Amino acid sequence: MIIFILIKIKLRNSLKKSGSLKGEIIYDDLSGREKPLLSREFMLTGKPDRIMRVKDRFIPIEYKSSSHDSPEKGHILQLGAYFILIEENYGNVPFGYLEYRNRSFRIKNDDNLKRAVIEKAMEVRDNNYPHRNHNNPRKCAKCPFREVCEASLV
Repeated sequence: MIIFILIKIKLRNSLKKSGSLKGEIIYDDLSGREKPLLSREFMLTGKPDRIMRVKDRFIPIEYKSSSHDSPEKGHILQLGAYFILIEENYGNVPFGYLEYRNRSFRIKNDDNLKRAVIEKAMEVRDNNYPHRNHNNPRKCAKCPFREVCEASLV
């Protein structure tokens, strides 16, 4: 019981920034049941953890199970890809949140991030699949490239 309460307190603390958003949850993939979003213009696909509609703006929230004192570059690029997907499918995305276990970061949607996402996507396409940057079989098991990846752990 005490462990459950501590986990609940940590989760509540980690949600402090995005948790203060007043709006409607319009996409919630925390259960894994949402359909992927698709960008035909940039040939991207992805499933944000959550999208909130706040007036005429759409705010993605990406939850991470790890702790970090600053946002990881790959996570920023992931959120940037979600910005592109959400803009094409819903509308205006001024920013989003990366929610780590210990901290929350508000990431601005701008042209520099969009360029970085598009460059990374082109790099991945040129190599036919991304290079593995971990030793975690669970990540490989969830990867959409696992069937063609020569470095897959599963």
